[in-house]
Amino acid sequence: MAEASVNQASASLDKLSVDLDNARTLLARNVGTKDAVRALESSVSVAEAQLAAAQAQVDLAGSDLTQALPAERSAAEAAVESAQVALDKTEARSFTDGVVTQMAMSVGSPASQLIINPAMVMIPDRPEDAPLRVTAGFNQVGVDSG
Repeated sequence: MAEASVNQASASLDKLSVDLDNARTLLARNVGTKDAVRALESSVSVAEAQLAAAQAQVDLAGSDLTQALPAERSAAEAAVESAQVALDKTEARSFTDGVVTQMAMSVGSPASQLIINPAMVMIPDRPEDAPLRVTAGFNQVGVDSG
């Protein structure tokens, strides 16, 4: 589309240039008028400006193809990757069988990755002969020694 505008503006400029040359020739032979030459000079100037504008549109389109569009594509691909990472984090997995207790989240809520604020507690299955391990936490309480 932009190249068609350049071709059209170029053809118009070529025609007006020929008309201007003819008008100057007629003026030199005292057959034409100065007004006709001035009008055609003005038309040629307008056609040159239109050609320059059309060429600028072609250059801009080329710049979009080589710079803007690849940058937008890279940004969109990065956004897709980021969304995939976020989606991958929506699934809770365990490396062992067991029972989940104390579920502290609901559908759509983000799970904390901090041990001090767990989203759930899992009690892993263990063989009958495995020793029982208990992990507990206690608040520090000040003792009055007096």
